[in-house]
Amino acid sequence: MDDIDFGALLAARLCHDVISPVSAARNGIAMALEEDDAEMRAQAMELTADGLADAVDKLKVYRLAYGVAGPGTTLVETRKATESLFSRGRVRVEWAEGADPGPEGVRLLANMVLLGAEGVARGGVVTVAPSATVLTVNAEGNRAGFSDEILAALENTVEESSLVPRQIQVVLAKTLAQRLGLGLEYTIMTGRVALTVRLPGP
Repeated sequence: MDDIDFGALLAARLCHDVISPVSAARNGIAMALEEDDAEMRAQAMELTADGLADAVDKLKVYRLAYGVAGPGTTLVETRKATESLFSRGRVRVEWAEGADPGPEGVRLLANMVLLGAEGVARGGVVTVAPSATVLTVNAEGNRAGFSDEILAALENTVEESSLVPRQIQVVLAKTLAQRLGLGLEYTIMTGRVALTVRLPGP
């Protein structure tokens, strides 16, 4: 895929995800400015705070997942960022103890967490198990599974020219996995989806 087209799809995905909480914060401020009732004004400011917190958390995770891997791309930082992002809403992230796979491995792991969350978008738990040799993300929920769009990207059954922003997460995760290991493996079972990348040995 052309780098410009890839960047455009990634930017569209990021903007789509961030615009909702930013709009909620803007609406909260507008309500607070127009409201005379103290209780309603407090509720409006709470809406504003929630929207801003969600936007900031998303940008922190996207910086790790989509940005250039560097010294700040650590397992500890990524764990904190993803746990904070998914501390609200229907999806929860839990991390097992493990070795830091290095900046590129951590960047890949951040993308795998986002992809795992897609698998339980209606509610569930994403469990992350990192190590120096294997990266594993398990997403469990009553309706666990991927949409047809995501499956098409995972199975390489969609033309590059037909990719949509929602699928670019898969493309990026697979590209990062190819740099580091044997590719992104996935399994779909009743109530669970699993993502695995086996990293090369030393």
